[in-house]
Amino acid sequence: MKVTIVGKRMVKYTKRETGELKEGIEVFYLADRDGVEGKICDNLWFNTNSRYYGMLVTLDVTKPLEADVVNEVPPGGRFPEITEFKILSNK
Repeated sequence: MKVTIVGKRMVKYTKRETGELKEGIEVFYLADRDGVEGKICDNLWFNTNSRYYGMLVTLDVTKPLEADVVNEVPPGGRFPEITEFKILSNK
């Protein structure tokens, strides 16, 4: 899916249920979606061991960025995972 990245936020918290420390980055985007007039706004989560984490931490989001994101449910999985994330251009 083609998205326009418009923001990011570093996140660090402890899960109440397990006490597990979660750390990563949220990337906020706008995109087209069938049945929606205008754009949707949503976010993607990348934990610190994601292959994209280092690039996203240094990403300059002061201007919107076009990106291509591929989300797929892995075999035997329940939730989609980001299998490809590519910055296409600055607006």
